[in-house]
Amino acid sequence: MKVHWTISGRRRSWLIPTLLGPLLSTGQLATCVFSQTTSATRNISDDTVIVDSQFVLGWLNQAQSLAEAQQMDGSASAFAEALRGRKQLGSADPSVEKRVNEVATLLASKKVTPAQVNQAAKLLGKPRALPLTAPSPVMPTPAEVVVASGVGQSSMSTPVVQGVFQPSQDATQLRPASTVVDVAPLNQTPGASGDDLYQRGIEQLSKGDRQAALTVFKQAWQHQGELDPAIRNALKDKLTSLQAAQGGPESIPAVAATPEQQAELAERQRWMSEVTGEISDAKTFRESEPLLVAERLQILRTRVSQADLNGDVRQRMLTLVDRAITEHQIYMTQNRAAIDQNTKNRQIKDEISLEQEQKVKVDQQIASLVETYNDLMDKQEFMQAETVAKQVGALDPDSTIASLLIAGARNARRIGEYEAIRTAKEDGFVDAMLDVDRSARPMSDENSVQFPEGWTDKKERRLASQERESQRGMSSAEAAIWEKMKQMVQVNFKEQPLSEVARTLADMTGIMIVLDDVGMSLEGVRPDTLITLDLPSPIQLRSALSLILNSRGLDFQVVNEVLRVTSARNTAQANRQVVYNVKDLVIPIPNFITDYNSGMAGALRQAYETINNSLAARTQPRYGMHSDLPMSEGSINPDSTVLGQFGGGNVQVPPGLGGLPPGIGGGG
Repeated sequence: MKVHWTISGRRRSWLIPTLLGPLLSTGQLATCVFSQTTSATRNISDDTVIVDSQFVLGWLNQAQSLAEAQQMDGSASAFAEALRGRKQLGSADPSVEKRVNEVATLLASKKVTPAQVNQAAKLLGKPRALPLTAPSPVMPTPAEVVVASGVGQSSMSTPVVQGVFQPSQDATQLRPASTVVDVAPLNQTPGASGDDLYQRGIEQLSKGDRQAALTVFKQAWQHQGELDPAIRNALKDKLTSLQAAQGGPESIPAVAATPEQQAELAERQRWMSEVTGEISDAKTFRESEPLLVAERLQILRTRVSQADLNGDVRQRMLTLVDRAITEHQIYMTQNRAAIDQNTKNRQIKDEISLEQEQKVKVDQQIASLVETYNDLMDKQEFMQAETVAKQVGALDPDSTIASLLIAGARNARRIGEYEAIRTAKEDGFVDAMLDVDRSARPMSDENSVQFPEGWTDKKERRLASQERESQRGMSSAEAAIWEKMKQMVQVNFKEQPLSEVARTLADMTGIMIVLDDVGMSLEGVRPDTLITLDLPSPIQLRSALSLILNSRGLDFQVVNEVLRVTSARNTAQANRQVVYNVKDLVIPIPNFITDYNSGMAGALRQAYETINNSLAARTQPRYGMHSDLPMSEGSINPDSTVLGQFGGGNVQVPPGLGGLPPGIGGGG
């Protein structure tokens, strides 16, 4: 069977789960054999292995660790075991799928071929739990081997006997391959394993207690046969460094290290302190912040895998980190419900805290606005106070304070308006009565005409309005010329030509003055006509031009954005159209028809009737039966100039009762 993967760009994805499906589903696979020494191995579970997501993730982490340690065969075997466990899962786990892709990419970058994974898959036996120890190097085989089977004889013609282990004849022993640490026998902690003691020493070292750490590390060294080779080497390094710092005994004298070795040792110690500190913090905050701990452990593993360290040192650190990750994943799996509940509770608490902070902030803003509101109310600035009250309502619409502030400011404003109106009514009534009293004051001949207040301002505004009306329709340049004609000029000309006088005035005022030869010829004036005018003080340009031109029948006008000098007759003919509103002066003209009730005839008839009624109403009360003067019958003759005729001629017609206006009556 062959295994293929597809490489697309920088992304590599394994096709092993699909291709190894038939092979991994069978239980009759060869047993996978690691070349290991007879060291103690402690499994996570007993012979019955439970295949779940943690089982698969553990083998994937083991495959990654072995690949980074350049143990490609063991990495391929661990990856094949993880794929078989993934096949046996009831449903797809996103975390498992993601981790499979990551490890597959790593193995592809480490030049692990499909053939290696194929071969490892064929050697798999029954599912086995992840060992806590890493594969150890193969110990050399002794020269003489006793064959345990009864097939054939050796080349030495030695009789074949059954191999039986006799402890009394076993002279082998474990010896460290490097510096031997002198550890005196210590009192052991009951029930504590070598791994537990090592972790306790790491915690003591992270706290800065080097003496306690050295004591615990010495106790852990008593269980060196149970420790993983990587942990045993790390423990040996720590014991060596701690004893060297305290002047402890060593079998081999220390050799002076080179600067490069010292730098490497310092870097290794720094990374080891950081890794152990992070693992200790992870155990401390496991229950309170499980998600954060998981994230930080993954970040730590990425940093350690990318660190510029020796391969063996990096592998030891990765082993520690992977073990911490596996333990934390197991903890999260066992306490998933509690973690989810705690996460939800924390979110609710955060929301409540945020709401409380927002409420406190709003309350502070409302308190500041209330102070501003009180200051404005004291100053009787009720409109501004009402605006501030509305701002309080915008911050907290359901607040009782906002309702009270708005109502108070509104009532105060309305009361103020009512008081102002009542005061204005009283002042208006008093002013009206005073005007009545002032009208009864007689006027003397010395001051027969009294102008109202502000009459001068009204007159100036009326004149300015007339001037604006006169300039209506002009361009901006023409209006500027009229404005410049108010400039003061000094007139001192003695028998100078008119053209030279115009040029001098133009230079003094900045106005373009043009002589109209045709217009001036109508008055018998030419450009070389001599002008003589000497004034002792400056006058306006407009007045100077009038003095110079009017005496010769000339005048000036502003046209086409220049000041033109021409005949006065031309300027008189230059009329300007001005539109006035005369709609109030227009009355409808009646239609002239043949009857005498409309048109001019109807108007005359109505005039006669009005005059007759007026005379009858005025003569009867005064000159009737109540009068002592004799009175004859009066008659009204429309053809007479005198409408009231009385007998005897002794009664004079009162003023206002004379005849009709000329042309209305029929008489002379």
